[in-house]
Amino acid sequence: MKNKYKDRNDSSIINIRTFHNWIKRQMINQCCQYYEENNIINITLLDLCVGKGGDISKWYDNGIMEVIGFDIDENSIRESKTRFNQIVNELKKKNKPIPKYEFYVMDLSQKNNFEYISNILINKKFNIISCQFAIHYFFKNNDTLLALMNIVGKYISNNGFFIGTTMNGSKLKNLFTKNKIIENKIFKISYISKNTYDVSLGKITDKDHYFVNNVSIEYLVDIEILKKVSKSFNIMFLGITEFNEWYKKYNKNKLSNDEKEFSFLNFSFVFIKN
Repeated sequence: MKNKYKDRNDSSIINIRTFHNWIKRQMINQCCQYYEENNIINITLLDLCVGKGGDISKWYDNGIMEVIGFDIDENSIRESKTRFNQIVNELKKKNKPIPKYEFYVMDLSQKNNFEYISNILINKKFNIISCQFAIHYFFKNNDTLLALMNIVGKYISNNGFFIGTTMNGSKLKNLFTKNKIIENKIFKISYISKNTYDVSLGKITDKDHYFVNNVSIEYLVDIEILKKVSKSFNIMFLGITEFNEWYKKYNKNKLSNDEKEFSFLNFSFVFIKN
């Protein structure tokens, strides 16, 4: 594992990763602070695209002891479980409380999987539902977005937060009117069709490249559509924060102009269940 983390630190996009992780931590901190101020305890979280479990420490540091995470990728879920088990072993050595974090392989964009999801979640309600750097996959069409929002709508608690981060579809759309390829030394975004683009981030020499030998096919996120669909589930829009605004509060590793060009294409969003 040490070599793996060394490779990650040697990555050409380590500063972007660090900044984006800081943003996610701030978002979770803010949600938990709200609950603390309102005397709400035993906070639960549902992660819709948990990836490799990179947010586990953020949950635990905020006292979130119960989490369920889904991801479409089996290898990512395997790594999430491995990372969690390593943390559990360390906590046991220090005689600290052990959280209950569960991870499942699941394609949330398919409405046919709703029954399987229901068997896992039963009638749980979550204070925080998180979808970090992944909601663009659900903008493939109306059915995939509705499949996701059905899950959010059913399992979010009253006064629960739906939070996430994503690339700004409006910014990309405007940029694509001028150029069909947006790129610099560390990233390349290529126009495919009206709603579709592909992304490659990092250098090919990175051992922990975002997409080493291929690209990620993604879909433009329209925040107005997300607001409209969310409202139908009584989940109300609180606001977005562009990453360049987050950066004004950031005092760690500074980003280069190339790093800023990519990072500032993103924003965070917050909704709340009425």
